[in-house]
Amino acid sequence: MNRIYTWLFAIGMLFSVATIAQQNTSIYLQSGTVKPSANLSEFISEASPSDVFNGYYYRFLQFNSLPGMAEQNTMRQSGLIIMDYVPKNTFMVAIPLGFNKSLLTGLNVRAVLVQSPAQKISRNIIGGFQDWAINERGTVDLNVQYQGNISHSAALTSALEQGKLLSQEPKNRTISIFLFSRSGNRINVKHP
Repeated sequence: MNRIYTWLFAIGMLFSVATIAQQNTSIYLQSGTVKPSANLSEFISEASPSDVFNGYYYRFLQFNSLPGMAEQNTMRQSGLIIMDYVPKNTFMVAIPLGFNKSLLTGLNVRAVLVQSPAQKISRNIIGGFQDWAINERGTVDLNVQYQGNISHSAALTSALEQGKLLSQEPKNRTISIFLFSRSGNRINVKHP
């Protein structure tokens, strides 16, 4: 009889843990954990975004549950470009400017988030630059990685608007640049 109660208790605990895990809506990024609120309705009613690059804007789409291949194919057929998976139940997605946002209601989307500037920065330079990035005291060279749906030439053009090209690696979608300030001088960076 005690075995039955022990098994029932163990099964009950497993269901409790599974339920709690499903309710966790945190997104785990290099820059820290984000706990978004459900905001799909607000996103749908928002005006067109201002952060468009080559006809797309980029958002984290968090789902109530991880979409399977059939759902992902439906997303692709609607015009969305699925980029990277981010734990938990989240994808970075490129959304075409003319996309009908109300289509997201049928895709089990829970939240839509704009990636903040801090979330775009590698954890390697949060809080300061590494010594290898500083070739001259008070200056820094920067490696930039661009999204997979952006052509190398478009990324390069955009990078050259910010500074001087040091190197490029199209296979890895990276460009190294030497930044300039608005006055044309190198950007000064405080280094400890």
